[in-house]
Amino acid sequence: MRAGTENVAGIVGMAVALKEHIDHLSQETEYLTRLSDRLISKLNSLDLDFLVNGSRYRIPGSLSLSFKGADGEALLHRLDLMGTAVATGSACDSKDAVLSHVIQVIDVSDDYAHGTIRVTLGMDNTEEQVDIIAHQISGILC
Repeated sequence: MRAGTENVAGIVGMAVALKEHIDHLSQETEYLTRLSDRLISKLNSLDLDFLVNGSRYRIPGSLSLSFKGADGEALLHRLDLMGTAVATGSACDSKDAVLSHVIQVIDVSDDYAHGTIRVTLGMDNTEEQVDIIAHQISGILC
């Protein structure tokens, strides 16, 4: 702690950004939920054997998907080469290439666990991009 003037401009800017976000929260939640549901629906329509980890009540746009018999790390690298960024592991331990402790705790079977990726969708993502991701995943796994 030290004496000094608070960053008033930064504080006001943060308050304005927070208010703007709160004002659009329900629309953003609806949009991101629709994109997530579309990705799950597309993957199902492509007959991929996968699990959606966690409950229906998750952070909008945040999906943990486990593909049977797949290697999540290989899937991540192949998608990266196609211009699609995903992650493996847990968000709080993304630097380790070991099986996520979260996946272990929720008891995902080994058939699926090693094929886990995290997909995070944002307000700048489109339905077309979600369809592309589903087809990229299908192309890699099939």
